[in-house]
Amino acid sequence: FFLSSIEFISIPPSVTEICEKSFESCEKLQIIEFPQNSELKFIDERAFYSTSIESIKIPKKVIRIDKEAFSVCEKLKMIQFEENSELKIIEKSAFSFTSIKEIEIPNHVKEIGEFAFANCCNLRKIEFPINLNLMAIKRRSFACSTIEEISIPKSVTIIDAAVFEYC
Repeated sequence: FFLSSIEFISIPPSVTEICEKSFESCEKLQIIEFPQNSELKFIDERAFYSTSIESIKIPKKVIRIDKEAFSVCEKLKMIQFEENSELKIIEKSAFSFTSIKEIEIPNHVKEIGEFAFANCCNLRKIEFPINLNLMAIKRRSFACSTIEEISIPKSVTIIDAAVFEYC
């Protein structure tokens, strides 16, 4: 579907991986639908890069969102994770250059990659659950955002350089 004019996609429940660049630069793509019983585990590099989606609900079985998966989705304002999300890793630049205003990091996330939410100029609020397993917040992961308040979980052992640069 790379560079196609698709506007809507409903991902079947049997799909376990959305491969690299699957929907990259589908500039008319606004709606991505996942069923409640989705088996999706991996959203690969640049899978939805530079699309026109405005919101996304990540299925609970997704364990990794890869590099630049939703980067440059400039209309993306809302990211939700299904209840009991199994997400473990948010890779480098996964949601950079989006218009999200707030994000609630799921319980099982262990690492937020470099530039993961960088240049999200509207990002004001980051919520971490009390029982979060987060260990590392990588370099510049929230750089160039407008975060007003954040409380770093006790589980975090690594906060890399310039995590909040230009905030």
